[in-house]
Amino acid sequence: MNLDWKKEYYRYHRYYFDLKNVTKTPKVRSFTWISLTLFTVCFFVIVAIKPTLVTIAKLEKEINDKKEANELLETKISSLIAAQKEYAQEYPNLKLLEEAFPEKNYFPKFASFLEEIAEEKQLIIQSLNFEKIDASLNPSPSAGKTEEKYFNFSVTVGGEYQQLKDFAKDLASSRRLIKIERTSFNQNPSTEEKEEDENIPKISLSIVGQVFFSN
Repeated sequence: MNLDWKKEYYRYHRYYFDLKNVTKTPKVRSFTWISLTLFTVCFFVIVAIKPTLVTIAKLEKEINDKKEANELLETKISSLIAAQKEYAQEYPNLKLLEEAFPEKNYFPKFASFLEEIAEEKQLIIQSLNFEKIDASLNPSPSAGKTEEKYFNFSVTVGGEYQQLKDFAKDLASSRRLIKIERTSFNQNPSTEEKEEDENIPKISLSIVGQVFFSN
């Protein structure tokens, strides 16, 4: 058995000898150094450069996110500026809106309005009544719907027919939000036993309606 081993050793001995000599050649040495250099470079790329690349990628993502946030902020600022400009343009109309739909009932002011147009049309106010309605007592037709707040009024004025028509027209075209439910003309009864008094109007106009407010 030992003889066989020796025979095999002497048979392949020249290959081992040649391999040893090959590793000493310049080409093999150059290849070895290049391989070691590439390995070293790859090692430092993985160990040192990779974290830097990861950090750069994170920073780029943060920059992009901040750019998007900045664009959204600029859009909101532009919308706010546009809203402010529109508000400035419509600001003079806010007073008209308050007159049309005030926060409070202001029924004394409404009474003064009726007296002013009656005086302007040379009419006599024969009666004026107000009845405040509590909105909390009004059933809401649907959940979440804002309940209307208003007060009822009734006014009776006397005078000439044309002036009464003008009175009703001015009341209907008032800036205050008014709902006229009923109007009626009545002729005042005459007295034959007494002479006709010029201060007593022959015709009277009765108006019943509602005046709305927000709070």
